[in-house]
Amino acid sequence: MIEPDTPAAEPESLISGEPKEDDAPVADAPEPLVADDITFPEGMEVPDEIREELLTVLNDTEASPKDRAQALVDLQAKVAGQASEAASQQFQDQQRQWQDEVKNDPEIGGEKFQSNLQGIQRLVDQFGNEEFAGVMAATGAGNNIHVVRFFHAIAQKINEGGPISGAPANAEDSAASRMFPSMKG
Repeated sequence: MIEPDTPAAEPESLISGEPKEDDAPVADAPEPLVADDITFPEGMEVPDEIREELLTVLNDTEASPKDRAQALVDLQAKVAGQASEAASQQFQDQQRQWQDEVKNDPEIGGEKFQSNLQGIQRLVDQFGNEEFAGVMAATGAGNNIHVVRFFHAIAQKINEGGPISGAPANAEDSAASRMFPSMKG
């Protein structure tokens, strides 16, 4: 019951125009980023697909900071994976091109390819080791025409037999007298 000494509370007007305490001013939402808002380092090529994915993550105002950070990490991992695959493919393509160049070289390749390759292998077996072979395989240098020509030139000099003397061996001398000629007598 209302006491007569206490004035009755007036009902609040819904259209009063005066702000209520619980009405906070609404902040303007930030403008979404567009591709021109982001400057990448000179010479860096960013595919449109990746640029759009980045903008989607940056403009997602409903995602928590944790979720946005994770999306950026995932995007970076994706970009790094693509770059690694592209570099590997480029390396493999270069190796195939070099191998074809060696096989078709008029000096080393063609019909002489296998025998020349065997000569180079003898050179590597004689003077190289497993670490050398590993370096040649890892870098792909052993497929380069200039490296193969270099090894081929050395292999020809080392693998060739020496001159054969035309003088007949003296059958009358013993092995000891040929080894120690001053002991004849």
